[in-house]
Amino acid sequence: MSPIYFTKENKENELLDFTKELVKTIDIPVILGGGFNDMEYMNNLLNTSDIGYLSMYRPFIAEKNFLKTWKRDGFGVSRCKMCNNCYRTKTSTCYHYE
Repeated sequence: MSPIYFTKENKENELLDFTKELVKTIDIPVILGGGFNDMEYMNNLLNTSDIGYLSMYRPFIAEKNFLKTWKRDGFGVSRCKMCNNCYRTKTSTCYHYE
């Protein structure tokens, strides 16, 4: 498989489409990363595709109970603004909601 490089011009759907195709060609679980914060969208993605896992970081920094809420309610959107300050500063601190 040739390498695929994603640029700013590429949309989220291109990465998702690529990952869905990748899952069909390999025999190991695939983890998709990329700014997930909408619980309904994540449920739909996990339930309607063969993508096994989602990689997440920022929603848990903005909301410590994000996973508990997702499990309990199954819907909602994290208050994370995807600003990357929590990652960029390497402090795991959300500067919008402290």
